Amino acid sequence: SGWRLSTLELEWSDVELMFILMSCALCFAVHQAYCRYLYLGDLVWKTMDSIYDFAFEVRLLLRNEEKPFDRLGCRWIVGSMALVLCEAKLSSNGRKVEQKDILKMVDLEFMRPGEADFLEVLEPRQRTLVMMHTACSCTLYGLQQNQVAPVMIREVMQRLTKCKSHQLQLLDTVNSPMPFQYIHLLSVLTIFVSAILGVCMGICDSWIAPPAYAATLLIILGLFELVCGLAKPFESSFEADFPVHSWVTNFLSNLTVLLNYNFEHQNAQWQTELQDEQTNPVHFPLTEDQVRDVLSGEVGRVAKTPRAKAPAGYSALAAQADSEGPAWLRSVRFQDVEDPAEAKLHGSTSRDWWTS
Repeated sequence: SGWRLSTLELEWSDVELMFILMSCALCFAVHQAYCRYLYLGDLVWKTMDSIYDFAFEVRLLLRNEEKPFDRLGCRWIVGSMALVLCEAKLSSNGRKVEQKDILKMVDLEFMRPGEADFLEVLEPRQRTLVMMHTACSCTLYGLQQNQVAPVMIREVMQRLTKCKSHQLQLLDTVNSPMPFQYIHLLSVLTIFVSAILGVCMGICDSWIAPPAYAATLLIILGLFELVCGLAKPFESSFEADFPVHSWVTNFLSNLTVLLNYNFEHQNAQWQTELQDEQTNPVHFPLTEDQVRDVLSGEVGRVAKTPRAKAPAGYSALAAQADSEGPAWLRSVRFQDVEDPAEAKLHGSTSRDWWTS
C-alpha cells in the first residue's frame, strides 16, 4: 500500500491515477481539437487555391474586354467564399448570416442588389450551391462562346466543383463542433481532479507543495483553454493564431492583380519579346557566387556571366548534335564574347563537347 495522507483516507497512488486519467483525457482532447484546427485552415487555403487555379485558367481562355466572363465567374465564386467565411465567423458567436451581412457584400460589389434579394432568403448550404452553380453556368457559356476545347472545359468545371466541395466541407465542419457531452465531462473531470490535488498538496508537510500545485494547475487550465481555442478557431479572441482576415485580404489583392493586369506586349502578340529573345537569348547557367547573391537578399546588382564563344568547328558539331546530342543542345546559340574561362570550359574536342 502507498503512503496515506494524515487527514484523509486517500493514498497517493489514487491521486496519481486520477491525475493520469485527466492528463490522458486532456491530451486526447487537444489532439482532436488541433486536428480540427488544421483541417479548417486547410479547407480555407484549398478554397483559395482552387479559386486561384480557376482564375488562372479562365484568364487565359476567356479574356475579352467586351465579354469579361472570367471576372463575372470570379465575382460569384469570391462572393460565395466570403459568405461561407462570414457564416463560419458568425456561427462561433451563435449567429447566422442575415440581411445586413449580405448588404455588406453589395456595398463591396461582390454581388448586385437583385442578387442579394434572391440570396438572403436561402439557407447557407443552399446559398453556396446556388452561387457556385451560377458561376459554373456563366463560365460554361463563356467557354462555349469562345469555342474552347471540351477537355479544357471539363478541367475548368472540375476546378469549380472542387471549390464548391471545399466550401461545403468548411460549412459542415464549422456546424459540427466537438460534442458538448465530451467537453462537459472534461470540465467536470478537470475541476474534480484539481480540487482533490489541491487538498492533497495543502496537507503536505513539504514546502515545495504550494508552488508545485500552482504550476500543475497552470498547466491543466492552460491545456483546457487550448482545447477551447483550437475547437473554435474562427472566434475573434483567437484571430492572432488563425488570421482569416489577413488571409482573405492577401487573397483578394492577389486575385485582383491576376484578373486585371495588362501586359502591353500581349496585345502585340509578343512580337517585341520574341524579337528580343531571338537577339539576346536567355542564359540560365550561373556561377555559385551569382546564385548566392540572388538568394541572399542583399542590396546590389548581380554581375552577368559572359557568354562563351562557340568552339572551333561548331558548325560540324551542331550537325552532329542534331543527330546524336541531347534535345536541349539543338537550340543552343552562342555569341562571340571573349571569355577565356568560359572558352576553356568548352575547350574539349568536337565529339565530346556536348557531353562535357
